[in-house]
Amino acid sequence: MIINNINSQYGLIKKNELDKKKSMEKLITGTKVNRAADDAAGLSISEKMRALIRGLDQAGRNIQDTMSLLQVADGGLNEIHSLLQRSRELMVQANNDTLQTEDRTSIQDEVDQINKEIDNIANSTRFNDISLLNSSGVSSMDKPQVNNIFNGLKNGWLEEAEKKIYSAYGLHASGSSNLNIVLDEGAPYGELAHVGGASGNLELHIDIEDFNPADGDSGNTVAGPGFYADRVIAHEFTHAVMDDALGVNKMNDFHYNNAVWFVEGTAEFIPGADERLKQVVGNSMQTGIDDGKVSNLVDRAVELLNGAEWHGDDVDYSAGYIIVKYINSNLTTGTFKDIMNVIMNYSGSATDALKNSIVTYSSRFTSYADFVNKFGSVGADGARYFINNKEVLNWGTQETDTGSIEGSDFGGISLNAEDVIDESADSVKDQPLQFFNVVWPDKTESGNFMVQIGANAQESMEIKLVNVTTSSLGIDSINAISEASASIQKLDDAIKFVSNKRARLGAISNGLEFFSNVDSDIRENMQSAESKIRDTDMASQMTMYSKQNILSQISNSLVKSVINNSQNDVDMLLNKSKEYVSENNRNDKHILNEEKKNGSELSKNIEKLSSGLRINRAADDAAGSSISEKMKAQIRGLSQAQNNIEDGISLVKTAEGGLNEIQSILQRERELCVYAANDVQSFGDRKSIQDEIDQLNAEIDRIANSTKFNDLNLLNVDDDGKEVTYSDGTPLSLIVAHDGQFGLQTVQGYSNAVEDDNQILIYGHGSTSRPIVVIDGKQYSLRDGNLTSPTIQNGDTYETGYTVQGIQIKQSVTIVGTDKNMFEIRYDIVNNSGANKKVGFLFNLDTMLGSDDYAPYRIDGKPVVTERAYTGQELPNEFDVYNHTTNRYLESKAIINGQFDGIGIIETPDKLVLANYPTVDDWNFTPTGRNIGDSDYSIWWNEKDIANGAQRSVNTFYGLKKPNFFSAVPYDGIKIQTGANAGQSMTINRRRVNTDAIGSQDVCVTSRTSANYSLDVLDKAIGIISHERSRYGAYENTLDKAYSLAQNQELNLTEAQSRIADLDMAKGIMEFAKNNILSRSIEALIAQSNTSKEQANLLIV
Repeated sequence: MIINNINSQYGLIKKNELDKKKSMEKLITGTKVNRAADDAAGLSISEKMRALIRGLDQAGRNIQDTMSLLQVADGGLNEIHSLLQRSRELMVQANNDTLQTEDRTSIQDEVDQINKEIDNIANSTRFNDISLLNSSGVSSMDKPQVNNIFNGLKNGWLEEAEKKIYSAYGLHASGSSNLNIVLDEGAPYGELAHVGGASGNLELHIDIEDFNPADGDSGNTVAGPGFYADRVIAHEFTHAVMDDALGVNKMNDFHYNNAVWFVEGTAEFIPGADERLKQVVGNSMQTGIDDGKVSNLVDRAVELLNGAEWHGDDVDYSAGYIIVKYINSNLTTGTFKDIMNVIMNYSGSATDALKNSIVTYSSRFTSYADFVNKFGSVGADGARYFINNKEVLNWGTQETDTGSIEGSDFGGISLNAEDVIDESADSVKDQPLQFFNVVWPDKTESGNFMVQIGANAQESMEIKLVNVTTSSLGIDSINAISEASASIQKLDDAIKFVSNKRARLGAISNGLEFFSNVDSDIRENMQSAESKIRDTDMASQMTMYSKQNILSQISNSLVKSVINNSQNDVDMLLNKSKEYVSENNRNDKHILNEEKKNGSELSKNIEKLSSGLRINRAADDAAGSSISEKMKAQIRGLSQAQNNIEDGISLVKTAEGGLNEIQSILQRERELCVYAANDVQSFGDRKSIQDEIDQLNAEIDRIANSTKFNDLNLLNVDDDGKEVTYSDGTPLSLIVAHDGQFGLQTVQGYSNAVEDDNQILIYGHGSTSRPIVVIDGKQYSLRDGNLTSPTIQNGDTYETGYTVQGIQIKQSVTIVGTDKNMFEIRYDIVNNSGANKKVGFLFNLDTMLGSDDYAPYRIDGKPVVTERAYTGQELPNEFDVYNHTTNRYLESKAIINGQFDGIGIIETPDKLVLANYPTVDDWNFTPTGRNIGDSDYSIWWNEKDIANGAQRSVNTFYGLKKPNFFSAVPYDGIKIQTGANAGQSMTINRRRVNTDAIGSQDVCVTSRTSANYSLDVLDKAIGIISHERSRYGAYENTLDKAYSLAQNQELNLTEAQSRIADLDMAKGIMEFAKNNILSRSIEALIAQSNTSKEQANLLIV
C-alpha cells in the first residue's frame, strides 16, 4: 500500500504562501498593521493617535497663523506708537507761548492728519479680513443701546432685583463672587439674556440687539409690550443668586431630576409673568380664558411635576410659573424663604429637599404625590380652579399687576410692568450690588477670538484684540490751540495704553511659540509611539520573508520528490509482476471454472486500477462504502465551507475597506474642525470649511450606501420594523421588528396611546379575549400571551435604548423558553458619572405574580415569588441567580414614578424570593400585582412608608415602541457557514455607519463654539468606526482560524477516506498481474488440452 502526504504538503505550501504574501505586504507598505485583522486593538489605538497627530499638525498651523496675526497687529500698533509720539512732540511744542495762534493752528492741522492716519491704521490693519485694531467700523461698545444697558444696570435693574430676591426668598450671593457682564450680539428677539459661568465667577450675558430700542428706566419697549428690560434682568439675576447661594451642585440636581420647572418658575415669580400666561391660556381674541388651553397647561404642569423633560417653550414657562404660584398660595406653616432655606442646608438631593419642604410647610398635602394629585384635580383644590378663580388676569388691557410674588395677588400693592422693578429712587453706581462684585466689559477691547492650540475640544486660548481708534484712545478731541497741556496728558495715557497692549500681544506671541514647541514635542513623541504600534520592523520582517521563501522552495522540492518516488514504486511492482509464473495445471472442467473466476477477478482488478478505488460498489465493502460516503459528505462540505469562509473574508475585507475610507474622511473632518476652531478664520472661511465637511459627509453616506458584497449592503443596514395593531386598527402594546423579535419599553401612564415624532408608547392596552392582531396586513392571534407568528424564534434578541433623567439605558429583549412564552429584558445602564451596571428582568407571558405554583420567574425550574417584606439578609448590589454558562443576570432595577429603585433576587433552597431594596427616604417598594400576560403587560407596585405606614400604588407598564428612536443602531447579522454540518456557522453583524448613525451629520464649524462641539462629535464617530473595524478584524481572524480548521479537517478526512475507499495501487497491480498470468496459463492449458485431444483422435484413426 503506497501512502503519501501530498495533500498535507500542498496545505502547508498554501499556508506558507499566505504568510509570505502578508510579509511582502508589510515590507512593501512599511507597516505591520495594514488591516484590522493584523492587530485590532493596535489599529484602534493607532487611529486615535493619528487623530491626535493630525490635530496637533493643524494646531501647529493654527498657532503659526495666529502668530502672523499678532505680528500684523503689532506692526499696526508700532506705527500708531510713532504717530502718538509725534503728536505728543507737537503738543509740547504748542504748549510754548513763544508760538502765535497761526503757529498753533498749523500744528493742529498736522495733529488732525495724524489722528486721521491713526484711525486709518486702526480700521485697515487686518488679517484674513479680520479687523485687528477695530473689529468693526462701529464697535459694539459704541452702539447707543450699550449705554442704555449700562445705565440701566447701574441705575437700579440689578440693585432692585437683588432686594426683591432677598425679600421674597431670603437668598443673596456670598459677597465674594464676581458677576461678569457680557454683551453678546445675536438675532433680535431671540434669547434676551442668560446666566452662565461657574459658581463664584458667574456671567450675565445680554443680547445687545434684543435691548434695542429701550426707553426709560425700565426699558419698556424691549421685544414688544410687557417685556421690560428690567424684568428680563430680574429673571436672569434670580438664576445668578440661586446659583451662588444654593451652589452649582444643587442647581444641577434640579436639572438632572427634571425639576427645571422650579428653577424657571421661581425666576418668573420675582417680576411676574401674567402677560405670558394670558398668551398661553387665553382664547384666540385674548378676551378671556380658553378652558381647553387651561386643561392643557395643567396637564403639562403635572407631567413636569412627575419628571417630564423641560422643553423651554411658553407653555413650560407658564406651567412652572403656575406651579410656583400654586405652592405659594398653599403654604400654611411657612413661606418660600423657609423652602429655600431647607434646600440650601439639605445635605442630600435638592429635588428631594424641595419635595419634602412642600409637604412640610403646607398642611394641605400629606405627601408629594398628594400635592401632585391635588394640583391636577378638577375640584377646588386643583390648579384649574386656581387659574380660573384666583389668578387675576386683565383681559383686553395691560395688566394692573404682573403677578409678582410681592404684588396684589399675594397681599401686596398692585405692581404693573413699569413699577414691579422700581428704579426711580436709585442713582448710578459702578458697583450697584451688595453681594456681588460686578465686572464690566472693557470698552477699549474691540473683540476677542479663540485660538485652537491643541488637538482636542476646549484646548484653546482666548486672545482679546484692542480698539485703538482715536475715540477709544481719548485723543479725538485734543487741541493744540487752547488745550495743549491737557492734550499732553491724554497723549501720555494713549501711549501708555498702546504700550501695555503691545506688551500683552508680545507676551501672547511668546506663549504661542511655547505652545507650538510643546505641540511639536507631543506630536513627535506620539508619532514615535504610533510608529512602534503600526510600523513594521524591517529587519525582522526581511528575516521572516527569507525564511518563508526558503520554506516555499523546500516544500515544492519535497512534493516533486514524493511524486517521482511513487512512480518508481509502481514501475518496480509491474516488473516484478511480469516474473510471476503459474505452476498449476487442472483438467478441462476445473480449468474452465478457473478461467471464469479469474476473468471476473481480472475485470474487478481492471475496474479498480482504472478508477483508483478499492470500493466501486457497495458489494466491494458495504460497511466501508457507508463510512466512505459519510466522509465524502463531510469532505465536500468542508471544501464548500472553505469557499464560504473565503467569501466571508472577502466580505469582511470589503466592509473594512469602506470603514477605512470613512475613518480617513473623519480624520480629515476632525482636522478641519481643529482648523475652524481657531478664531483667525472669518465666517467666510468657516463657510468654505463647512462646504468641504458637507462634501465629506456626503462621501461617507455614498460609501455607506455603495459598500456591498454580492449586492448585500454592508455599511447601511435598513431597519424593517413592523407596527402591530388590533384588527380594528387600535395600536397594540407590541412592536415586532427584525424577524419577530420583541422590542419593549418601560413607561409610566394609563390606558392611552401617545405618539410623537420619535416613538409610540402604548400604556396598558389590551384585552383578555385574545384579539386578532394585524402585522403589515397579516392577521395573527394571541394565545396565552404568545404571538403565533412563525417568525419569532427562541434566542432572538432586539436591542433598543432610551434616556431617563440623563441616564442612558440600553435595553435588549430576548425570547426564551421552548414555546417562546417567556422574554428576558436586560438593561445596560450608564449614569451621569459614567458608571455602568447590567440588570435584567425575566417575564413569563403565561403567568402572573403570586403563588409559588404560578410564578412569573422560573430559573432552571425553580420558581421566583414575591414577598411583602424580607428581612434577615442585606441584598447585594448585584445578584447573579443564573448559571454562569448561560451568561444571564436576574438582578433588576425598576423605574417607579420616573425614579430608579432596586429590587433583587434572594435564593433559598426551594425557591427564589423577589424582594426590595430600602431607599434613602425610607420608602419601601414591593411588587404585589398580577397580569403579566396578554392584556396589560404591567406590574403593580405598592409603596409603603416605613415611618407611618401610609401606602399608595404605582403602576409600571411595559408598552411598545417604534424601532430606532434611540441613537443606538441595531445590528443585522449575516451568517457564514464555516463547517460541514448544521449549526457550524458564525454571524457577521452589520451596523449602519452613515452620517446619521455615527453622528457626523451634526458637524458644524460655522462658529468656534460649534467647531469645538463638533470635535467631541467626531471623536465619538471615529471611536464608533474604530470599534467597527476592530469587530471586522476580529471576524477576519476568526474566519482565518475557521478556514485553517476546515482545511485541516478536510485533509485528515480525505486521508482517512482514502484508506477506506482508495486502491492500494501496489496490491492492485500485483493482483492484476497475478490474474493476468493465471488467465494466460489457463489459456495455454486449454490449448494444450485441445492439442492432446487432437493427437488422441489421430491415434484412434
